[in-house]
Amino acid sequence: MNSEQRRIVVVGAGSGIGAATAAHYHEQGDHVLAVDLRPDAAQASQHIRCDLRDAAQIRAVLDTIGDGWDMLAYVAGVPGTAPAADVLKVNYLGMRLFAEGMLPHLAHGGSIVTVASVAALGWQDRVDALTGLLYATDGDTVERWQAEQDPNYPVYSTSKQAAIIYAKRLSASAWQKHGIRVNTVSPGPTETPILGDFEASMG
Repeated sequence: MNSEQRRIVVVGAGSGIGAATAAHYHEQGDHVLAVDLRPDAAQASQHIRCDLRDAAQIRAVLDTIGDGWDMLAYVAGVPGTAPAADVLKVNYLGMRLFAEGMLPHLAHGGSIVTVASVAALGWQDRVDALTGLLYATDGDTVERWQAEQDPNYPVYSTSKQAAIIYAKRLSASAWQKHGIRVNTVSPGPTETPILGDFEASMG
């Protein structure tokens, strides 16, 4: 157990990597806020329900959580078998809105970590192609961008590429203005309840 309790927000804490993340910190004695569509499944000190496809619900969470948090872990994600606009909203836009919205609520020296994926390999070459998506700050804009894409484009890898690019762009200003570190991690295939969906959509 930690001698000093940390305050950690875990988004996507209801299952899989998010649930394991919440449990890890909760078992160490940290104060964990679980945010998920089904948050009560998580081991945490607090639970808030939020549909990450809905920007208004995200704003409502941010308006109520208060200050003094040490870390945001954005671990939410849906596979490519979900409706394409939902994949983009949860995997990219939700991360963006939470990351931006948490900056004033995080203590100086805090951190933001978002889970991307090895499926985002090659993101460096996709910056120009994803410009329209990277400018999206609301669900309607995401849906319009999605409607213009080839029906067979790789939506899951696209969502994670956008998440990495955005996190890199945010990292400099977050550090300079708030003293907040922003990083992404890109795990490979992981045994979670949605692994089968990933295998079905990506082979």
